[in-house]
Amino acid sequence: MSDVATNEWHQREIDTAKGLLEGVHAAIQQGNIHAADGEVDEALVVLDMARAEGITDQQRELRARALNEKGLILQQRGETADAYDAHRQAADLVDSVDSIDDDNLGSAAAIHLNFGQLSLLDDDYTTAARENRRALELIESLREIDENNALSLAMGAFQNMTALESFRGNFDKAAEHAEEAIDTANTIAERGGTFAISTAAQVCQQLSVQLFQNQQIDGAVEWGQRAESLSERAFNEAGPEALDAYVVSEINLISFHESARRYADAEDCLWKAMDVSNNDPEVIRRGLNFYENCRKQTDARLEKGGLPRDEVDEAYEELKEIALQKGVIQQG
Repeated sequence: MSDVATNEWHQREIDTAKGLLEGVHAAIQQGNIHAADGEVDEALVVLDMARAEGITDQQRELRARALNEKGLILQQRGETADAYDAHRQAADLVDSVDSIDDDNLGSAAAIHLNFGQLSLLDDDYTTAARENRRALELIESLREIDENNALSLAMGAFQNMTALESFRGNFDKAAEHAEEAIDTANTIAERGGTFAISTAAQVCQQLSVQLFQNQQIDGAVEWGQRAESLSERAFNEAGPEALDAYVVSEINLISFHESARRYADAEDCLWKAMDVSNNDPEVIRRGLNFYENCRKQTDARLEKGGLPRDEVDEAYEELKEIALQKGVIQQG
């Protein structure tokens, strides 16, 4: 085969792989994992064939994308070890590219983000930190050519870094990254992005829970209230799709306030959660548990927490009536 024919065949293989990967991405977004898996395997085979004509940066970038998509598919199947290996290979490959072209900056950043997130879940904090720092470097370069995509990726990076530093117990650093996530979310929202505020609320929720688990109650309340404010805003702007985050924020705050013996504040969060969730059974169960715990406290402690015993008893009976109507508890 002549050099011209070889080059043409090589380019045809590359174009075929690109087309398959576009189909993989669309199939994953549509939740068609079976189709995505078949197409990504086919793309990897085509790229293996293309290697016979020599390995180029373009091939490395495409193979890294394919392995990243394969890793996402394996994660959805619960095959975590294989997913980790696929994401590791993707990150190694994309870092072996001499110069990442502008069109691939976004996918390269996403590859490092995904591997960083999986490393975090695997408690490999050293790798998670390295991968997220690399992602942020690529995102900074991406801002110059595609700021909207860069902002979306930055949200993921700041979410990962908030979780990473909170897991390490570095809560001041975690708070700094959470603030960066909130600032980024506000910018995205100003440009019409509907998902960002809800994501920022989740960042605050994660930080508040870690603070709570480390007995830093005031910090947990502070970030829990930030999560509440953001999730309420997301609910008002995006509607039902942001409801779960809103309810979770209120449920978390019940626990935080209850731990601090701020019973009136906890009760306010309970009834707000009841209202927005239309008396969801899980919220009702949490409420019953709350009032049962309150009834075990001394009168003095309840008074100091802003919720006198007579109010506890009255609200408890009201909630039990709702629980009966919803079938959460039975009569008798």
